[in-house]
Amino acid sequence: MPELDLVIHAPKRLRIMAVLGAFESVTFAVLQQRLGLTAPDLSKQLRALQDAGYVKSRKTGRGPGSETWVAMTRAGTKAYDAHVAALRALLDGGDTAPSGCVSRFLGWVPPRGYVTKHVAGRGAGRRRPARTALTPAHAPSVVPRG
Repeated sequence: MPELDLVIHAPKRLRIMAVLGAFESVTFAVLQQRLGLTAPDLSKQLRALQDAGYVKSRKTGRGPGSETWVAMTRAGTKAYDAHVAALRALLDGGDTAPSGCVSRFLGWVPPRGYVTKHVAGRGAGRRRPARTALTPAHAPSVVPRG
């Protein structure tokens, strides 16, 4: 199974790469508006992607009328494509089950010998939601105290 790229996998950086993957280059202002990020936050995320060699930026003009353009590099395109392939492999039935509601919408089926069971939240008033657990089919649903 392909490995996830931890630089790209961060949610904000993944969104940046998705936008850059759809266009040849994008201005900083458009990227900021499209993602709903503050300028410092976007700069920080772009710096992490630049340090990895995945994006490049160039500034046009000087002073208040200048614009910063951001684009994916070849290495960034390869890394993004590999990351998307790894995510698809994981969601299409890798060794582990997708968590939460994603598995219900993707129609995930547990591996042979396993079943899913509903596990209630613990304790009244505690904010632990109910969840679905993957359990071996031969395992008892209640384990007696030893």
